[in-house]
Parts: sequence; C-alpha cells; structure tokens
Amino acid sequence: MTEEEGAPEPERREMTPRERRVLEILLWVASPLLLLTAAVAIALVLGAPWQRSVVVFALCAAIGGVWLLSKPQSWAPIGPVRAGALIYSGIGALCLALVFWAPRAEPAASTPPDRAQTDQPQTASARPPAPRHRRFYPWPYAVASLTLNCRASTSPGAFVVTATTEDGREFALGEGASGAYPEIAPILNSDLPVDQMRQGQAAVSAAAASLCPPIGQASASLIATPGEAPPPPPPPPSPWAYQTDVDEMSDGRTSHACTRSTNVVNLGWPYETQRVSLCVRQHPRWGQDVIVRLESRGQFLCTSYRDCTVRVRFDDGEAAAYSARQPADNSTETIFIVNDARFVANLRRSSRVIIEANFYQAGAQRMSFNTSQLNWPPT
Repeated sequence: MTEEEGAPEPERREMTPRERRVLEILLWVASPLLLLTAAVAIALVLGAPWQRSVVVFALCAAIGGVWLLSKPQSWAPIGPVRAGALIYSGIGALCLALVFWAPRAEPAASTPPDRAQTDQPQTASARPPAPRHRRFYPWPYAVASLTLNCRASTSPGAFVVTATTEDGREFALGEGASGAYPEIAPILNSDLPVDQMRQGQAAVSAAAASLCPPIGQASASLIATPGEAPPPPPPPPSPWAYQTDVDEMSDGRTSHACTRSTNVVNLGWPYETQRVSLCVRQHPRWGQDVIVRLESRGQFLCTSYRDCTVRVRFDDGEAAAYSARQPADNSTETIFIVNDARFVANLRRSSRVIIEANFYQAGAQRMSFNTSQLNWPPT
C-alpha cells in the first residue's frame, strides 16, 4: 500500500444553519431576476418573443405560489415561506419585464415649435403640390379635360371651386363661385342622358371640393379627363349542369341538362325532406325526354301504364296541365313529362318554372326551378 492510497480523504465542510439561511435569503431576493433570466434564455432558444415568455413564467410562478399557499400539497412540501417566495418571484419578474419593456421617449425636435409652425405656411406656399390626374365616368363635359382648382374667396377662410379648360376659360363648379366666374353649363355634353350628366357633374364637383386645403396651406390642382365605362358585371352562374355520355349500343351521344329545385318537398315519414331535379335528356334511341326526379326516396302518385297529371307554370303565365308517367322500371322517384316538345319550347323562353305533382301520403307539392340560361340542344 502506497502512502497516497493509505492517506485518509479530507472531510467536507458542511454549511452551518446560519449560512444556509443567508444563502436562501439571497436566492429569495434574487429570484425575480433569476426567473426573468431563465424566461429570456428559453425564449431565445425557442425563437419566441421574450416578453410573452416572461409573462407566462411570471404568471405560472405567482399562481403556483398562491395555490400552494392556500392548499398545501404532500408531494410539494415547500412550506408557506417558499410558497410566498414563488409569488414574490413571479410578481417581481413581471415588474422587471415592464421596466425593460417600457417604450423609450423620443427626443424632442431641435426646431422650436413656434419656429416650425411659422415656417410651414411659407414652405407650402413656396412649393405648391404638383397637380394630380383622375379619370371620371360618365364624363359630363364637351371638352377633353378640365383642371380643377380651389380658389380663395374674398371672405377669410372661404374657398370656391372652379374648372379651367385647355384654352384658359375658367368656369364655376359650385354656387359659391357663380358670382366671380361664368357658369359651366355652356360646355356640358348635351348628348348625354340627364341622369348620367348629373352623376358625372356631382363626382367632378366633389373631387374639386376635396382640393380645398386648411388655412395656411397651398391649394392642390386636379386634372380631370374622361374615363372608360366599367366592364359589365359577369353573368350569374348558370343553374344548369350539362353532361354528355356515349350510348354503348348505338355509339350515339346522350346529352343531359339538369337543374335542382330552389325549394324542398316534405314527403313525411319515412321519406326525407329533399330537393328535386328537372332534367332534359336527348337519347339517340329514345329521343327527347323531360324527367322530374327526387334526389332521395319517395313516391310520385303516377304509374307507367296510365298517365297522371301535373300542373306547370312558366314565369308569370297561366298554369297548364301536362301528362306524366313513371318510367318502365316502375321506380316511384321519377316521372316523365309526356308532351316534352311543348314543355321544352316553353322552357327555353322561361326563367322560372313551378311544377305541382301529387305524392303518396303527402298530397300536392310544388317544386320551383330556376331555368334561365338553358342551352338546349347543347352546342
């Protein structure tokens, strides 16, 4: 055994209770700064805003301290003093964050306020703003362009608006200028409808009135020229859905045009409240058909061997009776309008169709369809 191996280990000095108390007090006092530092460090690692991170940590510490102080837990025997330390650290960290978060006051401008206010009108009057350009539609005048101005009146702080043509003639745009300038009526476009002329004049006058500046500032100018008519709004989407199939037995083309009802029919139990489809079909073997079909289960009171009657009204016309029958497979959810040529001829001229049919244990029900924009036969 060597001398080093046989030497006893030095004894570790343990902290006295007083030293532990002093250390705990120091940690207690510095806990807000420690909590703030930890929150900022975690925010930097995660790439999150440090302000939010500090607020979350501070609230968690304060709320946790209040909870442990009011309801001590066996799994966290920290005692009321340490619970109070949590509350103190949370509130302290929040206060420190608010101190660092407070916006910095910007230094005041070096120019005295009275000097700045005195120089402002001089600068504005020395450099009037460049004229702007704007197009108007409808254009109510017979000239190609007008320069709109806001002129100072003889009354202090009052203004009048005028319009100057390219050849230098100046006209009044409002009643306030009529005494000093001629009326603008001689250059109005007499070919324009009266309502459009008034609409265009009102738009130009409003734009000119907006040029009048506050007292002490220079007036702006606006060069007004004719604009183009806005494009017409796009047509509403067609209510019809089109589909084309190939009949495998004849290689002919089968075309469908279908639209859904704008209302629902209530057939009662056990059937559902549902919409109805109105379809026009062109088949290479069976010709043209008009089909009314429920979108779910139900029973039209009609048979395949004996026609039934439905009432049909196109737009605001008189209701007329049409014969109908069920398909050959005896399905009760579908009926065929018998006089399809007459029906389709009226359908192409209408924008709304109402069909009234009888249903099993539900009586007569009306089905309304938007039939505008029908393209039939399809191109």
